[in-house]
Amino acid sequence: METITDSTLVDWLYNRFVEAVRNDDYRKIFIYEDVLHQINNLLPSGRKYTAMKKRAKAHLKEILKASKGGALKKLHYTGAEFTADFNRIIEAYEKELHNTDFDEETINYLLNIKKETYGND
Repeated sequence: METITDSTLVDWLYNRFVEAVRNDDYRKIFIYEDVLHQINNLLPSGRKYTAMKKRAKAHLKEILKASKGGALKKLHYTGAEFTADFNRIIEAYEKELHNTDFDEETINYLLNIKKETYGND
């Protein structure tokens, strides 16, 4: 059984927020954002909750920055879900490049560019 850490819970909430944004589920968007605020504001201060509060505050800062810039849809998952999502997108892009009949050198070059600029497109 997997051990749940403080950051795992906060990351899970953030990932559900990102998922709700991608699905345009406004009810869930407000719920997950509110839970992150509650973690940040209502947990007692002390060593036990410091990491959780710090992580929640960082995610809330990302959300605020993205919403002010109109880029909520560009938020990415975090943790293991980010890795799975990243690999899925890169594999789909590689398959798309193979279907367009590029040579291997060009495909590798374009894949490297995509990996380096992931999230900025």
